[in-house]
Order: sequence, then structure tokens, then C-alpha cells
Amino acid sequence: MILLMVLCMSHIGIGQEKYAVIIAKTQVQSNNHSQAWIETFLKWEELQSKGYAPQNIYVFFDNGYDYQSPSLAHRYKPNVGIVLTYDAATLDNINKVFNEFKEGSQSVNKLSKFDSLFVWTYEKFSDHKTNIQLYEGQLSKEDLSHLIQPLNANIILDINIKDQ
Repeated sequence: MILLMVLCMSHIGIGQEKYAVIIAKTQVQSNNHSQAWIETFLKWEELQSKGYAPQNIYVFFDNGYDYQSPSLAHRYKPNVGIVLTYDAATLDNINKVFNEFKEGSQSVNKLSKFDSLFVWTYEKFSDHKTNIQLYEGQLSKEDLSHLIQPLNANIILDINIKDQ
């Protein structure tokens, strides 16, 4: 009993941080741009309702800019300073943030074994490929595995590859 109390007390003050990476790519001229943004926005909102801090949610969307969706105008108001998109959905940008999770940087904390990382993708395919098509390049399941494997955190994957 005393040992259990000591173990519990030793973890007091060690906070678990929740981090998330959302990868969503779509072409601006695509008919699916609005739907991809709505799905991305709803996932971002859902993660916050589950305790993820907005600054710990890294959204890689299309060319790096939030999409202005008329159907979300009542919920998403950029004039109040809310920006969802962290950067463009490119392989270089995604590699960079995962490396920062591994090593730490001024802008991204190094993940610890007490932290959790949720990774969610949204992509529409017509050719049944298993790669995530990015704004520039593509991310294979193997690439994603290599990015996640060295991280010292609890990883949750939610990979959504959908046919049109």
C-alpha cells in the first residue's frame, strides 16, 4: 500500500500533454475542398472538446491557409484571430514537425513517454492508392511509420483514406 502511494506521488506534477497532427490535402479547384475543410474543422473542434489545447493541434491543410467555408461561417470567424492551419500539407513540413516532436525546438516540445500524439488524416482517392496525397508529394504508410516510430509517446492513429 505504501509502495503504491509512493508510485502515485512520484507521478504528481508530471503532466501529460496531448498533441495532435491533422493532415488534410485537397486541390483548391477540387469540388471536395469545402468538404475536406469541414471535416478538418470538425476534427479540430472535436480534439479541443477532448482536452487538446489549440496550440498543440498541428493542422497541415492544402496550401497552408485556412479555407473560408460559407457553411461554417457561424462557427469559424477568422476575424477573432483563430487560425487552424499550422502549415501547408507538404512532406517537408510534416517531416519537420515530427522531427521537432522527436528532438524538441523553440516552437514544438519534445514528446515524453507521458504525452500522447493523435494523428488523423483526411484524403479522397479515386485510384485506390494507399498513400496520402499531399499538396506537394505524398506520404506513404511506411513514411508515416518511420516518423512515428522514434517518438517516445502514446500514439493514436486515425487514418481515413476514402474513395470518392
